[in-house]
Amino acid sequence: MKQPSLIKLTGLVLVTVLSSVIARADVPIFENKISLYGYAAGSLAFQQDKFLRGIPSDTASPFALDAAKLGAAFDFDPVTAKLSVYAPSSRLDSQSNPDNIYLLEANVTYAMRSDTKITFGRFQSSIGYEPFDIPNGSFITAGTGDSMNAPGLNVIPNFQEGLKVEGTFDKYSYGLSFVDSIYNAPSKPFRGDGSLSNGFGFELFGNYHGDNFSGHLSVGYQKRKNSIDVTDTFYDNMGVLIGDGTKTVDFDTDTWIVDIYGEYKVPDSKVTLGLEGVWRSDDPIATQHAQTVIVDGQEFSLLDQRLSAYNNRVNTYFGLAMMKYQFSDPFFLAFRFSAGKKQAQTSNSQTGAMNPDTGLVEYMRPDGVMVLFYKYTMAASYTVNKNVEIRAEGSATDYMKTNIIDPVTRTSVKQISDSFYAGVQVILKF
Repeated sequence: MKQPSLIKLTGLVLVTVLSSVIARADVPIFENKISLYGYAAGSLAFQQDKFLRGIPSDTASPFALDAAKLGAAFDFDPVTAKLSVYAPSSRLDSQSNPDNIYLLEANVTYAMRSDTKITFGRFQSSIGYEPFDIPNGSFITAGTGDSMNAPGLNVIPNFQEGLKVEGTFDKYSYGLSFVDSIYNAPSKPFRGDGSLSNGFGFELFGNYHGDNFSGHLSVGYQKRKNSIDVTDTFYDNMGVLIGDGTKTVDFDTDTWIVDIYGEYKVPDSKVTLGLEGVWRSDDPIATQHAQTVIVDGQEFSLLDQRLSAYNNRVNTYFGLAMMKYQFSDPFFLAFRFSAGKKQAQTSNSQTGAMNPDTGLVEYMRPDGVMVLFYKYTMAASYTVNKNVEIRAEGSATDYMKTNIIDPVTRTSVKQISDSFYAGVQVILKF
């Protein structure tokens, strides 16, 4: 672990512990108008990744930060607000800097009536069965198949910025949000992209809260405009190889996402069942700026032979099934099976398909599959008291085992085939 991460973890743990003491002592803050909330979680972990080509990669981590969050809630009825900061995992993370602390929640809510409220600012997406905050979940790792050495689905969004209207009726709740983007932009891992000039998004969602069954449905749409410069191999207008060059590609991507899940608590038993299915579709329309190059005094147009990669629709599918058995108040066992697939509509392993979140081209096997995995997870949890919980998990992930060739370099892409994880996690919460 890097030294800044150790300092960050130590500081946030101390803040969490001190805040827990304050909370347990029932010390009012401004006549109970302000309250603190948060957690800090760290774990010992071992992970082994096997590749199609090359030796296995074993990673045994010393105790390291999984996540920490500290927030303040303000209650001045009918106006409430939340402000929180977040420290991500200090282990390798391609989407966030482990030495940074991020502003997570920053929103204000106005209760128009007892059954209707409006929220403005940065808030969490309605999409996703598994919770973002570690204490609210049952497992250490997510079911989406992400690994240090494997490409993830990026199908479940986290935080976004905009306006949200929510309402309740009997056993139902519903809402509609208008945001700058549903999914995070590159280098902005826990927020929207911060601009409406390059697109927008909305989410429509509904929930049912019964005695034993609860259900959820979300439908989201995102319009995103982007422009990237890509170094590639170019040909002249007669198909003759010129060499490497840089092109500018503009693309507009329409993204749809549908998420449906339900949870059922079996009557007169200690069993809880959960089921989720997610579909995401990204449909990019790409155009290349007219560019020319001078070769031996002659002007040639640069034609990108892989421009079709930027016009290739990509569908992502994800599903999970979960069972939890509550042996007693402090102890439970949980089992989860999850699977995911990302597949390009046009099967062309010579061009690949664009990742709509990064603008980079990802390669695929001949049938268009870019990511495919099955994950099996078992976890146990013991609650020491209301502020301390200990979890243990073992999981095995089976990734697709088809060799993928980079069409530019004609070399085999290093690809993970199996991953095994084992870890023990300590959670401090208040």
